Amino acid sequence: MDPQNNKFINNLASNHLATRRKSINTITQRLKNLKKQSESDRIWKGLYYAMWFSDRPLTQQKLCDELAEVYTNEELWDGNFDKFIKFSKSFWKIIALEWLNIDYHRINKYLLLIRRVFNKQLEYVIKQSNSDENDNGEKMQEFVDRVLGRFVFSGDKRIYNGIPMHVIDISTDELVKIYTKLNKDSSEKEENDDEEEEEFEITEEIVNKSHIDILFSKIFELTNDYNNNKVLRIYIKDNLVTDDTLIDWGIVEKCYKPKYVSKKDTEEDKEENEDDEEEEEETWKGF
Repeated sequence: MDPQNNKFINNLASNHLATRRKSINTITQRLKNLKKQSESDRIWKGLYYAMWFSDRPLTQQKLCDELAEVYTNEELWDGNFDKFIKFSKSFWKIIALEWLNIDYHRINKYLLLIRRVFNKQLEYVIKQSNSDENDNGEKMQEFVDRVLGRFVFSGDKRIYNGIPMHVIDISTDELVKIYTKLNKDSSEKEENDDEEEEEFEITEEIVNKSHIDILFSKIFELTNDYNNNKVLRIYIKDNLVTDDTLIDWGIVEKCYKPKYVSKKDTEEDKEENEDDEEEEEETWKGF
């Protein structure tokens, strides 16, 4: 750890809100002048240790929220998507490098940090994509190619399974939160006191507009490469391919293109067909 960052790290881990806010402001000032990837990496290395030394549950939750919200600070990025990408890469890079060093007593706060950061990164990308009429998924594609596809879902054996598995576990829930929040923000801008608030439903149209299929296509690609970890391939199939929400959104049908059908899947389909035939034979059809 860089000794010069000790005070900065301790301030971020402080239980006092004012002290933490001051340190967060320092981060944003440093990010405004960000040019090199190495500078971004050093910032996140310091933030990683700030989380490490954060000891109280409430302080940990607040710090996770405050660090994640940096990603949705539009004034900070000022339309510079490349700068946002660099800072996003740094987070996942540091998490990947330090994952094995996180002990049992600290793992939960880092899982929460991943959840919060993943949410805010995706929220920013989707919001930027929706606000640009000429964007046909280019921003989401760049985010997936340069960030999530390079680290979390790269298939690289140096990425511990716990990272992509956790993101898989939270992906659908966090997307529901993002779509709901963006709809609420949009509704508040067009607010009419005379109209009753309608119940929000996430439709295929909303999902397609966000271009989130680009991310899931990348994830499902891992199941077709037998050089990838078998445990991860099975985990994707068991937790995403059968996910009712993703099926309703049309994501599975659109993105899951298996090249191989396992013997187990074939046998299960055969058993299901035989059960259906037996049920039809046993059904009383009258005289």
